[in-house]
Amino acid sequence: MFPSVAETNEAAVESLSSQGRKQARRFTIAGYQEAVALYLEAREVEADWAQITAALSETYAFWGFRREILGQECASYYELAFEEAERALAAAPHLGEAHRAMAKALQHGERADHERRSAESLEAMKINPYDAESCHEYWGACGSQPSDPAIFKAMALDPAFFAAPNDLGTALYAAGRLAEASFYFEKALKIIPKHPVALCNWAVLLSESGQKEQAQTLLSTEADPNDPLVVQTSRWLFGGAP
Repeated sequence: MFPSVAETNEAAVESLSSQGRKQARRFTIAGYQEAVALYLEAREVEADWAQITAALSETYAFWGFRREILGQECASYYELAFEEAERALAAAPHLGEAHRAMAKALQHGERADHERRSAESLEAMKINPYDAESCHEYWGACGSQPSDPAIFKAMALDPAFFAAPNDLGTALYAAGRLAEASFYFEKALKIIPKHPVALCNWAVLLSESGQKEQAQTLLSTEADPNDPLVVQTSRWLFGGAP
């Protein structure tokens, strides 16, 4: 017996969604580009799949923030994130991923709204308290405190989720807890080796703690010298290439 058109479409959407998620979780510009293309292709097959729309929103939000760090135009990406989050919520108001997408969309840009972001992230947690990405977003919305158990819960629920240890390292660095921050940057790099964000974060920490030579060695031996973030960080720390 041959599968129905609906079954065929569902299988196609699930495959495209899985591929998109894999690309988005690379947390790179190339990954975001590929993820958006895959999610849009999935939505052409099934326009009302709210999980796809929520994932698309989050990808635009992450991509926009990377562009903002690099000094590139980011407002349109944040606006797309917000529009897609609104669409996901309208289609599935009881979907945790939709509330999480809205929380992420409200983090940066002209739409930034701390109060609503906190409320949306809390709603996502209420719907599914065992979703690692929702725990991570809730932690961020609550101020990214290094002692907040939500971030440790996120890492325990999904040990392969790069953003959790990297962002915890950033929070620990901001709190002056450098040894602990280094531990989590290294942990993030075990998940995605040579990732430019974690490498640059670690290099900044080393440089500002008086280990400038080690920072330069780290970037020159581990990082892609053509990555825009690596180039930017190297110019800031060393005045040129790593």
